[in-house]
Amino acid sequence: MKKWFALALALVTMMMGSLALAEEVPAADPAQDAAALEELKAEGQLIQGESFEFYIPADWTDVELNDEQAAEGYVYAACSADEAQGLVVVRKELDAAQTAAEIQAGLVEVYENAQVQEVNGISVVVFADAENDMLGIVMPDSVDAGYYMFLFTPASDAAFLPVADAIASSLNVIAK
Repeated sequence: MKKWFALALALVTMMMGSLALAEEVPAADPAQDAAALEELKAEGQLIQGESFEFYIPADWTDVELNDEQAAEGYVYAACSADEAQGLVVVRKELDAAQTAAEIQAGLVEVYENAQVQEVNGISVVVFADAENDMLGIVMPDSVDAGYYMFLFTPASDAAFLPVADAIASSLNVIAK
């Protein structure tokens, strides 16, 4: 596995088990985001999960997850060609299905800036984690009780924000 992304995966593991200092979720630039989304859908790679799909840039590569990561709920990881930017998708199983508002109520205890937003008509929870330099989007699982957490890093890279926003904006639920 690529060294940088191995570190990012380790940070995600730490982040999910500890409290984090939070900053505000960065404001999006609609014009810049629309252009980035259009380019991503035209030239990017379609990634399909069990109950969702999204696009990543054409030059990104999948990162192989090991058995330990899979056991911890990691379902997908990818990074940019230069390994400077990345995305990790983690699934959290729950005893019962929850809405985005219910998920937000739990996440706000860890991420004070967690807020419910709409992405492609899907209610999601977004948050920023300054300590781990990540942005997160949490989407309730439309098939089984649980949710998917999409973690983008580095959140501090202003040039990456339109890419992260485009990936997030390409997110769709797959009806099963």
